[in-house]
Formats: sequence, C-alpha cells, structure tokens
Amino acid sequence: MKEHAVRISLGYDTSSTEVGWAVVRSDGELLEHVASGTISLNKKASHAARMVDLYEDIVKHLGRYSPNLLTVEAMSSIKNAKVVKILQGYIAVVMLAGMQICKLEANVLTPQTVKARVGINPMSPQEKKKHTSKDIRRIYKAKVIALVNARFDLNLGEDEEDRADAIAIALAGLGG
Repeated sequence: MKEHAVRISLGYDTSSTEVGWAVVRSDGELLEHVASGTISLNKKASHAARMVDLYEDIVKHLGRYSPNLLTVEAMSSIKNAKVVKILQGYIAVVMLAGMQICKLEANVLTPQTVKARVGINPMSPQEKKKHTSKDIRRIYKAKVIALVNARFDLNLGEDEEDRADAIAIALAGLGG
C-alpha cells in the first residue's frame, strides 16, 4: 500500500479591509477543509497598523495549523494605486510571516492560475463581451463559492466570498 505525505495548505485572499484565510489538508486523494475565516482589518487604522494586525493573525494560523504549503493570491488588474500599495503590503506580510515563522516560501498565484488549478474554466472572449467587468467578477465569485461548497460539503453564502476564495487558494496551493 502506497503511503501519501500529508500536506497542509494555508491560503490567503487579500483585500483592503478583509483577508480570507483557509486551511486544507491533503492525504493522497483525501481532501479535508480544516478551517477558514476572515480577518477584519480596522478601516480607521493606518496601513502600517493593519499590516501588524495581519501579521499577528498569520502567525497564529501558522502556529495552530503547522502548514507545509503557503499560498497567497496575487492582485488582479487594479487601477487604484492606493489599493495596489495596500495589497502589495499584505502579500509581503504573508510572505514574511511564512518565511520567518515556518521557513516556508509563499506561492503567489494569479487569480487565473487559482481558477485553473481548481477546475473553473475561463470565459470565452465572446462570453466576456456579454457582461460588464463587475458581472464577470460576480459570476466567477459564484463559481468559486459553488465549487468549495460542493468539494467540501460546506454551505457558504455569497457574503462569504473572501473565505471561499481563500479555500480555493489553499486548494490551488495543493495543485488543485
């Protein structure tokens, strides 16, 4: 009988004030959703203070779940320079915490790579033309929520998209 190494993947989905996180465990073919949630960052705090708060929460996750894979989603096309700066900082915090606490290098995956690894097919150019960019985002979010709900027998609602994204990111960190 072939033994499989247990892999524990911790995934993060960053946004300016909510950061989704999730832990997915793989033992060969068996996948298990271990835990997930969101980190609410104080909108009134400075960017630096929010980064410290995020770092402290990540350190707790690293200590509690002892992952051997760490994945964060790269930014998609964002036009607001202030938001880009904030998200770049949060991605750097994830990378720093992983290396400092667990000697793990974080995988930074594009949103397209995450979707491809978990089996969400991209829209054709013709299909994209039928929708606004906001509608396309909403459609993909609904697909991610449906996928993680089905794969892990969860019941996440549309208001839990950060959590669902983080589960998909953790899953993508395992290779899909």
